[in-house]
Amino acid sequence: MCRYLEELFPVLLRTLSDPSDEVVLLVIEVLAQIASTSNHSHASTSFSPPTTASTTTSSASTAIAVSLSTSSSSTALQGSQEEGKTNVDEYFTRFLQNLLHLFTTQRNLLEDRGPLIIRQLCVMLSAEDIYRTLAELLQEEEDLIFASKMVQTLSSILLTSKELFSLRIQLKDLATPESCELFVKLYRSWSHNPVASLTLCLLTQNYTHAATLVHAFGDIEVTADFLVEVDKLVQLVESPIFTCEFLKLLPAAPASRPRGTLGPGGDPVRPAHAPPQTKAFTMLHDRLDCVPPAHLLKHTHSRPQQRHLASNIDFGDLLAHFNTVQEKHRHYKHQKIKQKLQSNVDPFTRS
Repeated sequence: MCRYLEELFPVLLRTLSDPSDEVVLLVIEVLAQIASTSNHSHASTSFSPPTTASTTTSSASTAIAVSLSTSSSSTALQGSQEEGKTNVDEYFTRFLQNLLHLFTTQRNLLEDRGPLIIRQLCVMLSAEDIYRTLAELLQEEEDLIFASKMVQTLSSILLTSKELFSLRIQLKDLATPESCELFVKLYRSWSHNPVASLTLCLLTQNYTHAATLVHAFGDIEVTADFLVEVDKLVQLVESPIFTCEFLKLLPAAPASRPRGTLGPGGDPVRPAHAPPQTKAFTMLHDRLDCVPPAHLLKHTHSRPQQRHLASNIDFGDLLAHFNTVQEKHRHYKHQKIKQKLQSNVDPFTRS
């Protein structure tokens, strides 16, 4: 089997662009089984990124994927489920590298099928391993615009997908060294996208650092995409995922408010403070205004949960990393604008 992987692997990846969802699901299943096979870590084969000459797959390619999946899916999938947590090996990493390369060259695939592909892989493999490995790979991504878009996609899946419920609980509690390590890795990669970084801090109940990030947003260039992401965040706060966080961010007396919900200036971190003032903003603002006075809420907040492992995280270092990454994005955008202007000016200078 190993000697045929070099030929099958690019074909299977290209088949992810097939218009049939059924074919795509079968191909994802086959790719997951290949990536989860531990003995492939010793294979000497190396796979070059898939070619992108055509986004449509021939019937022969589809037949290969469907036939291979039909014959091996029942036994291979059972073996994957029995393993529980997949060991991250070299082949697993190469698989995700090629998947990221495919998303880079086919942005429409990332938008149309990206969430489906990631969710299904998280079901068949280890969601924790997938997110940890993707986070490590995105830290080294040279295309910063793609890195920001990919982080936005991964963050949305993490927050809203039922397939990642267990991973959300693990990150929310930060009760183990592994979960704290995963948070740090995700944060360093999520720094490519400011709103994703903020939502990660809200999900993990790191409210003090979330407040610090909100203040750091003042140094970030406000674009249409940034405002759209903030608007989505305001809507997410009212979703069931952030129910607990929403209640903790309600106005209350400073003495009774959970520790960590105050900003650096002593003001509470409230979603209603975030622009833009759209319909979602107005709805959330009106609901917060309906909250009873602070003296009626002084007994409603429980004592803050002690999280000793989370308190050992160096948030100062993470903030410095966030600022460094955002500075790279500013420089990257400036270089792109400069190159575009030069390409428009050069024809006139030559004439």
